[in-house]
Amino acid sequence: MNGNIYKIRAGTLTGRSSHSETSGMKSGKIRVLIVVSDTPLAMMMVFTLTRAGCDVDAVHTGKKGLKLACQQRFDLIALEITLPDADGRELCSELKQRHISRKTPVIFISASPLPEKMADAKKLGAADYIIKPFDMTELIYKVIYHARVCGETEGIAA
Repeated sequence: MNGNIYKIRAGTLTGRSSHSETSGMKSGKIRVLIVVSDTPLAMMMVFTLTRAGCDVDAVHTGKKGLKLACQQRFDLIALEITLPDADGRELCSELKQRHISRKTPVIFISASPLPEKMADAKKLGAADYIIKPFDMTELIYKVIYHARVCGETEGIAA
């Protein structure tokens, strides 16, 4: 990824810019933001989640992820803990303080299986934690589960 926002449709990866601020859950599609520095992993995640029916955006830096998350509503954010320009834990804390992303579930992605890292993620407000390498079926399950649970909770409160 060269710093652009990517969208994948019908197996083709294309750059795009989006200005939508609506939640995908209202249209039936789960909107997912992927913030992962590893290009092959990000592309596989985008492809897999798109094939599962999600609307997916992907960026490779924390700065771009934060900017996009502040401009648009997402149903879920998949966030790598170790990014080239940011600490994913700090980024998660910042996302949880912003109105537009405050209730958006965050799934951390990390190579570290240490229980204390997982506990830290929960303290920061992360909904889940996926350890690399992971099966893409696990990713689909967790994305759909957390996006739906959060969407239903917000629907009841509204």
